[in-house]
Amino acid sequence: MTEEMNNIRRIYTLLAWSSVASLLLAAILPSATICEPLPQTTCPMDSLEYQILSDFIQVEHSGSPYVIVSRPYDVALGIDRLMTPYGETMVKREIVVSFVARNSTRCSFERRFRFKADYSLIDSDSLRVLFRGSPLDGWDAFDSRYPHAHGYMQVSRPGIDSAQTEALVSYSIVWSPFTGWGGLLLLKKIEGKWIREKTIEELVN
Repeated sequence: MTEEMNNIRRIYTLLAWSSVASLLLAAILPSATICEPLPQTTCPMDSLEYQILSDFIQVEHSGSPYVIVSRPYDVALGIDRLMTPYGETMVKREIVVSFVARNSTRCSFERRFRFKADYSLIDSDSLRVLFRGSPLDGWDAFDSRYPHAHGYMQVSRPGIDSAQTEALVSYSIVWSPFTGWGGLLLLKKIEGKWIREKTIEELVN
């Protein structure tokens, strides 16, 4: 395995342990300790990244209102899920490198998405605070705060190839305490629009 891929694996491992540690702390500490969201910086996303995510969300959800959550710590799938038994990546290596680099810091989105549906933005820590009690109580709080939303979606920053024709995105959508879907998706630019080409990994609730 090349040194480049070893470096990618190290980054994923560090981020994964950070994510696991956050979840464990939230489970064992009193709820009062997580009532205030942790500070997050605004994502340094460019117009291409917002275009990619906007096209994808528009095609997948065709005008339905949702709450959008930044998902920078999407490392639960792990770099191994993107590799074949022969040590090769399932998508272009440069896309994996871009994906890891762009999602290595915590951030929150700006209101720069472009699609027909209305939407709201919330950062990941605020979402966790909203659902800090039981799932049913969390959904009551969510529905009260966002009465017109069909649910919430979490999406990562896209990893993009140098030709700007393919992108890797981690994505999940939750409609209720018992219904959700997510996965690691490869998008492709076709006739000027970014659409899903392949699902690399799928998670169904």
